Amino acid sequence: MNSNVMQPDVTNHGAPRTGRVRRARLSVKPEKRRLTLNLPADLLERLRNTVYWNPGLTMAKLVTDAVSDALDRLERRNGEPFPQRMEELKPGRPRTWKPVSEPIRPRIQTDNPATRL
Repeated sequence: MNSNVMQPDVTNHGAPRTGRVRRARLSVKPEKRRLTLNLPADLLERLRNTVYWNPGLTMAKLVTDAVSDALDRLERRNGEPFPQRMEELKPGRPRTWKPVSEPIRPRIQTDNPATRL
């Protein structure tokens, strides 16, 4: 090929390059579900005041970020993400609560009582 002959700079589609790179945008939104819960009145007021004074911030975004941060902290303390639930949560308040001192591991049920964890 003669180096003095200028060849057009083209993409694979035959269109001349403009210098700008177009990237395909993948706008996959995560599935969302509704959660209804009761919050202490003073916490709800703080939440509403914070959203009011921060244009563009929504209550959903603030709560989502706060819950995500709290879960990240709990998972770090656990040393890993918690395993998938083995059953649905029971409605209502829990009867007891014990602080976690060791990482949570899934319970494996077997027919032999001597081998149960």
